[in-house]
Amino acid sequence: MMFLDCDILVTKHGFIFYTIGYEHPDQRVVSNLKYIPREYAKLFNLEWLKHKWILEGRELVRPKVLFSPRVYQSIIKTFMRYFPEYVYYSNQLQKYIISVPIDLIDRVYRPSESLKRIMNKKRRDPLENKVVNLVEELSGKSGISLKYFGVSGSVSLGMHRSFSDMDIIVYGLENYYKVRNTLILLEKEGLITMISESALDEIRMNRGLYQGTRFNINAVRLQEEIKTTPCLYRPICTIEVKCRVLDARESIFRPAVYRVRVEDVIRGPRDISPYITRVVSMIGLHRMIATEDDIIIVKGILEEVTDVDTSIRSYRIFVGSASQNEYIKNLSRGIS
Repeated sequence: MMFLDCDILVTKHGFIFYTIGYEHPDQRVVSNLKYIPREYAKLFNLEWLKHKWILEGRELVRPKVLFSPRVYQSIIKTFMRYFPEYVYYSNQLQKYIISVPIDLIDRVYRPSESLKRIMNKKRRDPLENKVVNLVEELSGKSGISLKYFGVSGSVSLGMHRSFSDMDIIVYGLENYYKVRNTLILLEKEGLITMISESALDEIRMNRGLYQGTRFNINAVRLQEEIKTTPCLYRPICTIEVKCRVLDARESIFRPAVYRVRVEDVIRGPRDISPYITRVVSMIGLHRMIATEDDIIIVKGILEEVTDVDTSIRSYRIFVGSASQNEYIKNLSRGIS
């Protein structure tokens, strides 16, 4: 079974995880924990949102802060003590990470299937109607088939509230850029209002308001866009560099991929720097943080990547190993 970014996993313990990326250990799925059954909340040293969610009669809670190094390490600590089956040692990162064993998965909510289910419902609530209407507008105006759309988040799970956001998914690189361009057209027609609260919003152009409800649109790779050739990753050291972005088209995905040219080494080995061609980040905030010709500062793990089939080696900087001090900063636009 193939698991794609943004697939939602409900486990036999009732935990709800969101799949991260496309590369997973054998018989496991790399993911982030998002919802926790209330009866387990006391085991975690976390602060919780006041709201509660109900899935099939079970009450769930969610951490106030979802994705931070401190929260991640706190969840790892609790899992290792009470639910060690959710912890896996990654040789690539040389540390423990959260991943779900396939045999503990009870249900999978795929965004594409969730949207189909909602569209086929005889009775939809007001938020579900908004999701369907927005997707139909985007599909009709962009010419992208409805089969390339999905919905994630609480709406996908059917445990949303009236004030929940709409998390729209578009499958495929070219499809996503066509849909994003369509947002500009819909705003001109007065159907949506784009949110532009920061320089990052101006680059991304993927958040807005539709009939008073917030929405965001993110990209997921089509199966044919996923690299299936196995690679070996060897972490070398922490490195900090200044780069020029040569190609940012694949930064819409998670992991975000930037083709770069290193212009200066702030910390780390200089002899390898001419061979570093990519910056790869698993952190959602780093999606579309820069565009072509922007200058960025990157701090992460320098990795040697070996294609198993061809033995060709390359080098990349990996950001998102759950370290407190890894980042991407866009110097050209003042984004950090």
